[in-house]
Amino acid sequence: MKFQLKYIFSFLFLSLFFQYNSLAQVGVNIEEGELTNKREIQLNINIPEAYKMKISENFDFSDCEWIGYQNTYFWTLSEGDGAKEVFLKFRLKTGVTTDTFVGFIHLDTKPPYRGRVNFSRGNYTKYRSVEIDFKCEEATWMNISNTGIFNKADWRPFRKHLNSWLLPSGDGIKKIYVKFKDDAGNETKVYVDHIKLDTKAPIPQSIDIVADYAVVDEETGIMYVNSHNRQVALEMRAKGAEYMKVSNSLNFYGQKWRRYRDYMEDWLMEDDVYEGYKRVYIRFRDKAGNESGLINTAIYIDTKPPINPRIAINNGDEYTKSTNVSLQLHATDAVEMRLSNDKAFHTAGEWEPFSKVKMWTLAEGETGDREVWVKYRDRAKNQSRPIMTKIRYDKDSPTNGMVQVFGDGKTTDNKIRARVKAKDALMMKVALAENFENAHWREFSTVPFDVFIGNQAGYRVLKAQFRDRARNVSEIYADSIFKEVRPLSPRISIDNNKEYNTRLDGKVELSLFCLNATHMKIGDDELLENSEWQEYTNKVIYHLKEPDGIKTLYAKFKSETETISQTVSDKINWDKTPPFNSSIELKVLPTESRIYYTKDYIAQVKSETAVAMQITEDSTFYTASWMPYTELPFFYGMSVKGGPIGYRTLYVRFKDFAGNISEPLVEKLYFDATSPQDLHVNINVPDLPEQIAVPSQFTFIRDVALDMEFKADSAYYMRISDHPYWIGAEWLPYDEEYNYPLMGDEGKKRIFIQFKDDHDNVTRIIKKDIVWDRDPPSQPQLIIDKGQHYTRASNREVILNPICMGADFMVISNNPDFSDGYWTHYRSRVRWLLTEGDGEKTIYAKFYDYAGNESFETRGQIILDRTVPMATEISINDNEVSTNSLEVNLKLNAENATEMIICNDYSFASPSTWEPFRRTKKWKINNQDGEAKVYFKVKNQAGTVSEPISASIILDTSHPILHHMEFNDRATGTESLTVTVKTKVTDDTVEMQLSNSNDFSSAQWINYKPEVEWTLAGRGRQYVWVRFKDENGNISQALSKDIVVFENVK
Repeated sequence: MKFQLKYIFSFLFLSLFFQYNSLAQVGVNIEEGELTNKREIQLNINIPEAYKMKISENFDFSDCEWIGYQNTYFWTLSEGDGAKEVFLKFRLKTGVTTDTFVGFIHLDTKPPYRGRVNFSRGNYTKYRSVEIDFKCEEATWMNISNTGIFNKADWRPFRKHLNSWLLPSGDGIKKIYVKFKDDAGNETKVYVDHIKLDTKAPIPQSIDIVADYAVVDEETGIMYVNSHNRQVALEMRAKGAEYMKVSNSLNFYGQKWRRYRDYMEDWLMEDDVYEGYKRVYIRFRDKAGNESGLINTAIYIDTKPPINPRIAINNGDEYTKSTNVSLQLHATDAVEMRLSNDKAFHTAGEWEPFSKVKMWTLAEGETGDREVWVKYRDRAKNQSRPIMTKIRYDKDSPTNGMVQVFGDGKTTDNKIRARVKAKDALMMKVALAENFENAHWREFSTVPFDVFIGNQAGYRVLKAQFRDRARNVSEIYADSIFKEVRPLSPRISIDNNKEYNTRLDGKVELSLFCLNATHMKIGDDELLENSEWQEYTNKVIYHLKEPDGIKTLYAKFKSETETISQTVSDKINWDKTPPFNSSIELKVLPTESRIYYTKDYIAQVKSETAVAMQITEDSTFYTASWMPYTELPFFYGMSVKGGPIGYRTLYVRFKDFAGNISEPLVEKLYFDATSPQDLHVNINVPDLPEQIAVPSQFTFIRDVALDMEFKADSAYYMRISDHPYWIGAEWLPYDEEYNYPLMGDEGKKRIFIQFKDDHDNVTRIIKKDIVWDRDPPSQPQLIIDKGQHYTRASNREVILNPICMGADFMVISNNPDFSDGYWTHYRSRVRWLLTEGDGEKTIYAKFYDYAGNESFETRGQIILDRTVPMATEISINDNEVSTNSLEVNLKLNAENATEMIICNDYSFASPSTWEPFRRTKKWKINNQDGEAKVYFKVKNQAGTVSEPISASIILDTSHPILHHMEFNDRATGTESLTVTVKTKVTDDTVEMQLSNSNDFSSAQWINYKPEVEWTLAGRGRQYVWVRFKDENGNISQALSKDIVVFENVK
């Protein structure tokens, strides 16, 4: 904003200004404003009617002349910085000279100085956004650049600190350029600072632990040590690191950044006695603060040798026949082993990799025990104690072998009896010659045994071989026997073991079988004397001989060695005669009506030799099934789909065991299968109140008999029972009304009803479910408002809790005759309205079950009390103003009160409790001097609580205080027994007591006086005791003062 010159003008000039240029901006201003850094300034002039002017830096214009008027004039200020004044005077065309105008401006040609720019947090950063500090004396503006090229629009107010400045992207050395200027526009030189932008973290390359006597596992790369030595050296490498932080834990707790170096010789590992991996973690940081990811390395501390060392030879064999054996080795955590044939390991080789199986050569020599020793070593070179196993080396095979077959050189059996002998044998292999190569070794025994030789005829050779514990095998021993073949398992069956044959020609098929048979004989005589030997075959056709009956056929076989089998036989019954002397009797049964009608009969049949029969209404017997023949009566249901009335024909035929079928019997009969219709059964029960809904699935009965009504068209008989099998029920003449007596236990019962006509057609069974209950509801109770004795409900409403075992509904009334009874289903909670007026109310209730059984009457009482109690009076110590005792006496009064509660504050909190109301009470007020209040409220029997009232009293327990006591104007001795006692006490003192003894015996209370004449007890040092009392009776502590009575006292 341009600076307007101050000017001095006369009244005339002001008049001219308003007269000629009321709308123009009149005056003089300096274009540069209040401050400039150049000596030449521009004056902007607008003085109407002016045609000459003077300009000077002197007020008296002594150094200048009148010049022509100009609207714009350039003026050169005098030399030297500081405040400058420019004076102007104008001459108007009217000849009038104006008053002097003056303009002020400050000349400042010196730029700010002592400039500086610094990056706040050092010359390294990992962020493009940095903080910068500036310093420059007298600077008000600054311009900042990343390139050294400044934009005029970037000038900003000078500040000592810039919180955020964005460096150019890309890592490397970055420069910040800044120059400053003051308000006059004087600019400084350019100041520069540099910083290195580094956004890339150091690259960790490696960390290694250098420990004494460490062992590196070439396979896994793990370093092992076998001692608990905490101090190790570290070798580490990282690219671009300036600092590093090392720790034994992943969280680097307690560790600080230290200068980066590639070797540390004094690092302490984690301090504990546990074995396993001990890790060292390291991360790196550069000067810019970029932190690398962490890397770690580990060393495995292992001070324990391999455990559970074991060794076995040939999987634990006790003997070997070869010095070349297989070793089975085991040791937990073992990686190396060393083997030897002697305890001192003189024959041992070097340490070798651990293997679970190792081929080994025992010491040569004669038969005897051989030892093998081993010790194991883990990755940390911890060695186990040496252990040993041994085996018996045996190179001699069994001798004096023999095999013997019992018998006279031949046998017909398929097995033989044999035994063996041999010296030093443990196992043996015994088999026939043709099976010997594939025979299994088994435990050697001299006990005779059986060998199966089969049924093939010819000589059989039995071979035996023996083996000792070292598996040395003996030569082969042999013995032989001749095998005869006999026919085995001869069998014959006729017609595949059928029991009967009914063919008229007696033709049968024989099935024959015999192992090893080549020829056979067949016939109907047991000795087969009339039969010839024929070639053996499995099937033969044979014709039985007349007459029919049970037939027996015989057969025997012989083998290729002419050995003859035993004779075998089979029987069959040849039967050609069908059943005969057949008969049938039918008796109709009562028929129950169904959707598909049937008529049931009792049938009884007879037929000689019959074992099965068919009975049907189909003359072709196509749909009939064979059933077992019986002469006992059985049920037969005849279909009446074609109508319930009509004639039917029944067909019966019989079959014997041989399958011979008799001619059919035919029986015609007439029946009626229509049962009574339109069935209705009703059980009458007493009516219940219309508000009560009884469960529809049961009829509830309390009488000893059911009052029943029936309807059944064409019924002649009926039967009723509570048993599904009609036990004890008989058919009775049909009647529309009937009283059925109930028997047995009460409870749920199902009643069965059935009707029958004069043709024994029976209806379906009608079922009625009843609950027989003759016991009324028991233990009736009526609880009002949870057993409260009083209620103060303004709407007279209470909550009833009816209780009764076995109740289904109930009636409740305010009247003993239940005249206004409220009937409802039994429930345990009912809202009830008491009658008008306060006082004792009685509510009556009875309970019923669905059978109509009524309980005893029960009732409940409650007192309706809607009166409001009122606490009317409370006084403390008969309205005394103050007291010095915590114990006070209260006088109380109230209306309609039965209980009261008293408290020292308005909350009536614990330990204050309700207690029976009484008109007086001893009470203890709060132990605090000042006004003490006691609050009091009451309640009536219904629990209505009154508003509280209160009374107050001033508690004063502070006794008077003695400030000063002296004798005879501070005398310490006296010649007279009478002295003047002077005291100074607090203002509330009203009485005092003096005594020559501390028990104040025979001392009297007197009105307090500051000075009292007192007679001492005698000569010598005498004490006077004094105490004081205030108007509330508080007595001060007894105090004393001494004085000496001289000896010459008379």
